[in-house]
Amino acid sequence: MLIFVCGGVRSGKTLVGENIAEHITNPEHDILYLAAGMPVDSEMIERIERHKHSRSHKLKTWKTIEKPYNLHEIIPSLKQEDTIFLDCLTTWLGNEMYVNGRDKELDLPFNLLNDISELQQNSTHLVIISNDIFMEALPQDPFTYRYTNHLGKLHQELVKEAGAAISVEFGKMVFRKGEHDERLNRVGNDI
Repeated sequence: MLIFVCGGVRSGKTLVGENIAEHITNPEHDILYLAAGMPVDSEMIERIERHKHSRSHKLKTWKTIEKPYNLHEIIPSLKQEDTIFLDCLTTWLGNEMYVNGRDKELDLPFNLLNDISELQQNSTHLVIISNDIFMEALPQDPFTYRYTNHLGKLHQELVKEAGAAISVEFGKMVFRKGEHDERLNRVGNDI
């Protein structure tokens, strides 16, 4: 099942998503943490370390795979019974566009959705974290405008495909799609 978790910066979305991933994963199986972040500055290094530290205190085994772009390359190594946790879509898209040089590809959202579909087909659960950046006016510079358009398309398609779409506001879950599973609600909001 695909679970899409979206929220503003520092909203608690990653922690909510981690709690959900732990809850839905069979005890004998792993959670693969696909980390899209790259340690490009001191703030990002600190965020990466904080996330690693948070996972080190979890109940289940988390295996981190640092893959800022070209996620399709890891698909052959996946195990069907595992849960995949992608943190985060916004960073992955930015890396694909600006680090991997795909910023001019008009069909980039379609290609990333294909990668996501393959991740989903090769796992039991796929939890995707993303940032909600759509409360501001659209930027005028072409790079940021293209990025925002791509991200909007990705969000819309992922919500269509997801079994659950969850918005995180102030550390609390708001179901936008899917069953309001009381167990998920308790687990996700237990931060």
